[in-house]
Amino acid sequence: MATVKFDYDLFRGQFPHIKLGTMAELAGLWEIAQSFVGDHLTSQIPYDPERGVYTRRTVLYLALAHLIQMRQLGAQGGLAGRVTSATEGSVSVSVEPFQANSLTAQWWCQTNEGALYWQLTAVYRLGGHWYFNYEAHPY
Repeated sequence: MATVKFDYDLFRGQFPHIKLGTMAELAGLWEIAQSFVGDHLTSQIPYDPERGVYTRRTVLYLALAHLIQMRQLGAQGGLAGRVTSATEGSVSVSVEPFQANSLTAQWWCQTNEGALYWQLTAVYRLGGHWYFNYEAHPY
């Protein structure tokens, strides 16, 4: 399997609603996304463009989109989560954080792209059971 090369135009086409920062910022966040996902030849998540398998690229792009949005939300003092109520007079907004089974999931579920990342990577997080015994079971 190959490693994923960042394609600015493809990313821009897939996430047109995301305001992209500088190329240096994108490069730094791309490295962080690669650290989350693992973009190396022995990665669990498949990527084989010769055979039309792009799963790792999709997951990396979702992680990058999530990281960009989280950085922008933090810089703007923005809200993350599900809007539970809003009023117009004197402007009031209530937000409920996305709920998930773990603290890690809650962090990912603060954006739509992060929630999709979390769902797509579930199959790689859920391990099988490893049973070992040096003696055969009698029946």
